[in-house]
Amino acid sequence: MIQSIEEGLLEEREGLEAIAAGFGVSLRQLRRIVQQELGVSPLELKQTRRILLAKQLLIETQLPVTDVAYTSGR
Repeated sequence: MIQSIEEGLLEEREGLEAIAAGFGVSLRQLRRIVQQELGVSPLELKQTRRILLAKQLLIETQLPVTDVAYTSGR
């Protein structure tokens, strides 16, 4: 479960409810597991991944800042 979340599952599905249902756990259980295993809430994890993607795009590409913002902020 945690590996799937770390690999970007939060970005692919429509909300935590769908992710929790996919694993057969409640939303509360999912939040607790992510917090326990990764030390952050699912929302913090998602925001951090977006920030890291934006940083990578700014450094490694010539994309305009507006495109970086759009791409990383889905």
